[in-house]
Amino acid sequence: PCPPAPHCVSSLAEGEQRIAPLGYADSAAAARERLARTLAGLPNYALLGNQDDYIHASYTTGLMRYVDDLEFVFPSGAPGRIEVRSSSRLGYYDFGANRAHVEQVRAAYDAAR
Repeated sequence: PCPPAPHCVSSLAEGEQRIAPLGYADSAAAARERLARTLAGLPNYALLGNQDDYIHASYTTGLMRYVDDLEFVFPSGAPGRIEVRSSSRLGYYDFGANRAHVEQVRAAYDAAR
């Protein structure tokens, strides 16, 4: 879950921290591979882990080198759904940066279909 600080969004959160999950129509394995390729191809993103039903990536800002973590889970009980969470490692406010990161990944992922 997200901490109470407003520097996190999650598809499992309520209220202002909620963001829509990603989706897929093919197999989870194909979707996971497409998401991993998408993340690896985006500037300032790094793929940190990709195993089983979980992908961990980071986004590093250009100037101050702040790092935000993005996590993606492919729940076995919900085919076609990718739960997502993005959170800043430091600070209290993120001024919408984590929401923007997820939407950037979503747009690139959807375009890769």
